[in-house]
Amino acid sequence: MMESIRTKPFFPLLLLVLTCTIGCKHAPAPAGTSETGADQTSAASPNSVIADISGDYAAHFSAQGDAISVGFLGSIKERTARFNIGAKNEGQGQTTELSTGFVIPFQIAVGRTQNAGGASLGLIRDEAKTEYSEPTFRLFYDTEKEPHPIAHLTLSKADQLPSGNPMIVRYHLVGTFDYQAAYAPSPDTACAREAISYVAAHGRRYPKFTANLCQAKKIAVKGSFDIKKDLPSSTFE
Repeated sequence: MMESIRTKPFFPLLLLVLTCTIGCKHAPAPAGTSETGADQTSAASPNSVIADISGDYAAHFSAQGDAISVGFLGSIKERTARFNIGAKNEGQGQTTELSTGFVIPFQIAVGRTQNAGGASLGLIRDEAKTEYSEPTFRLFYDTEKEPHPIAHLTLSKADQLPSGNPMIVRYHLVGTFDYQAAYAPSPDTACAREAISYVAAHGRRYPKFTANLCQAKKIAVKGSFDIKKDLPSSTFE
């Protein structure tokens, strides 16, 4: 059962401004032309995201159609592309918001695990939001000294579809994602004092804060996606 915690997450995420396409909506074919079978499939098949969440909060997540947003910005050729999948499930009494985090740089490469940053899971109930995030996980649970990825995205399918527009490259992307995330309320005196005292006596440690003392909670998210995405042809030039 999710605790209704009305405090803000320990560290808010810095959101990147992305251009997003909600769902997979395509303009009708011009008069005198007809869509190919691939085009019809693209228009008829909604985007979908499913995930299993385990840990201090456990649930099965699913979303499709307009509840999914796909963000893309930058150039694939110049290795500056940023890619993100977000999804929302509005259940009875609770809304769940899932983000795969931002893959930077994103490449259309099947079978290659790509690292992501900023993955999160938000639970909204009665206007109060509990957000589990990958950056917060690092503060309370990550024991590694050196920076390393804890959020990943892997494409298992990347088929190019007819778009009918020379300025658009349409892709059907299928794949998986996984990440670890954590939630912690704003630190109380005991939580902050213990961390400061430890550093003063022993030096830096990993993780920086004691999870139990700070009332932190953690989850693991493993999911899959099946989406259509229109990309500007200029990103490949």
